[in-house]
Amino acid sequence: MRDEALRRSALGLVDDPPLTVEHLLERWLADVAAVKLRPQSLERYRGIVRGHLIPAMGTVALRALTPQQIATAYAALAAPRPVTTTHAGTRQTTLRAMSAASLRYVHAVLHGALEQAVAWRLIERNPAAGASLARVTTPEMRPLTPSEARRFLGAAHGHALEALFTLALTTGMRQGELLALRWRDVDWSARRLVVHHTLIRLDGRWWLGEPKTPKSRRAIDLTGPTVDLLGTHRARQAERLLAMGYALTDDGLIFCDAAVLRRGRRTALGPPRHDPSAQGAAAPGRAAADPVPRPAPHVCHPPAGRRHEPEDRERGAGPQGDRHHPRPL
Repeated sequence: MRDEALRRSALGLVDDPPLTVEHLLERWLADVAAVKLRPQSLERYRGIVRGHLIPAMGTVALRALTPQQIATAYAALAAPRPVTTTHAGTRQTTLRAMSAASLRYVHAVLHGALEQAVAWRLIERNPAAGASLARVTTPEMRPLTPSEARRFLGAAHGHALEALFTLALTTGMRQGELLALRWRDVDWSARRLVVHHTLIRLDGRWWLGEPKTPKSRRAIDLTGPTVDLLGTHRARQAERLLAMGYALTDDGLIFCDAAVLRRGRRTALGPPRHDPSAQGAAAPGRAAADPVPRPAPHVCHPPAGRRHEPEDRERGAGPQGDRHHPRPL
């Protein structure tokens, strides 16, 4: 024992105080992951650490963790387990197993934390290195045929979200990008829109976050019929807002349901003031008039004093640049 302590001391390894895997994971989340990762990625990492890794090996002493223990934990995570769900008042229990892709994500989190432990000189080597993982198979995606696309658009005709369905089909935008669109993102005269944000779920709330990569921030050309549908959608939304005592502004979300608008009436904006001179949305191609001196209730702004957060990185340490904190909805 004394010889081992001397050897570790000679290598500069830290022994005091003794750490468990749980201590390492929580410290890594607070000191490393919180600095490197985007907020939604950090929340996902916390879920993996606290939902899978700590229950599986959290009480193990960090220095005692072995590749065999990690392999056993991975096998347990991948084993089918009963999951009970309730649908339409009916409870149903089925066996479900963690997918190979999800298990690789769990491994990536553990490997990253243990690699940091090596850098901190808490352990000599990473016991998660060389873990055997199942291959991830990606199913081939089959896009709609032109005939299927026409049938889909025909079925969506007249639907309240016809413009959303049409945009999704004709632009290939991601769901989060579509739902984060604001009217200011549409250039009516040039018949294009610009992707500035994506909708994310964080801490139980919806936020407008920055696109993950610089290439995701892009301009997309629109077809004439799509522009016409957006104009009709805007006019309908303006009527709904006006009935509640608000005017549509270019900061408003393009796609939001009535529940979002109703919640807006209970915000700290105060009781809405109805302006009988408001005539709804401006015609496409010019700025919307806003006779009500405050934004529509579903428009949210970044909280004051929030600091900029660094971009996350898939590999390596350190920030990759500054970005705005996501905006709450």
